[in-house]
Amino acid sequence: MRIGTIVFLGGVFIIAIFALPLIYFLYYVAANPYQAIVVNMSSTPGPPCGETEYALKLTYSDPVPMGDVQLTATFTEANGSSFVFRASADVLTKGRSLTLCVPSGVLASARAVSFNLTGSIGFVYPLSISSWQPVGG
Repeated sequence: MRIGTIVFLGGVFIIAIFALPLIYFLYYVAANPYQAIVVNMSSTPGPPCGETEYALKLTYSDPVPMGDVQLTATFTEANGSSFVFRASADVLTKGRSLTLCVPSGVLASARAVSFNLTGSIGFVYPLSISSWQPVGG
């Protein structure tokens, strides 16, 4: 084998190792749209939230771990003031969740909510997802 062939195959191998988490993440998202990251809200009292709080839970179900995860939810009132809630985790793996406890008074007066999720896929590729939705009437 020539040295050029060995260098080429070594380069392909190194690229494959770094690209594999991203390829696997994208394959799972394409095969299971709307299921890789699920957000739901529950009014059931219980840990870690109190009796007058709603649990906003983000569940991660992609098999590729996500590192340095931060979830930010911003609730904006009609007068322009806003309430910001944050949760973070060093690592999210399949089936793990982040929970935000939101007081019922904030939800009652909110007119819009925005979510921002940041992290890194396989601890290599940065990811940022943002969403904004009107709330109530």
